[in-house]
Amino acid sequence: MTTLYHYTCAHGCQAIGEEGLLQPLRVLMPREQRVGWEPWRLPIADLIWLTDLNVPFREALGLTSYSLGCDRTTYRYRVTDASLCQPYVKVRRQLPRQLRIQLESAEGVMPRHWWVSLAPVPVVYDTPL
Repeated sequence: MTTLYHYTCAHGCQAIGEEGLLQPLRVLMPREQRVGWEPWRLPIADLIWLTDLNVPFREALGLTSYSLGCDRTTYRYRVTDASLCQPYVKVRRQLPRQLRIQLESAEGVMPRHWWVSLAPVPVVYDTPL
């Protein structure tokens, strides 16, 4: 079985706690904050992003700080039940083409190391990085 991880910033760590549950963005971000989103971007709010990389390579995982000021590689959580997680490459065609292009065309990304879930994912805080 593949070990999966979720990397996050201090805000995310605070929300998840030492043992917790990852939730999709649609649960965490109020609908009114997503009102101005282009329709092709909306499916991103349904996904929980994970990886099989035990080191948070920023570019490979799309965790650069270009659009957010937080360092989303500060904390690592390990998935304790990956039964509802799937490799991104198996579900990518279900996403709008424009969204796939945006996600996959960034320099250095490694989609084969991306995993996603549509359902909450149980995690435990892993060793500090």
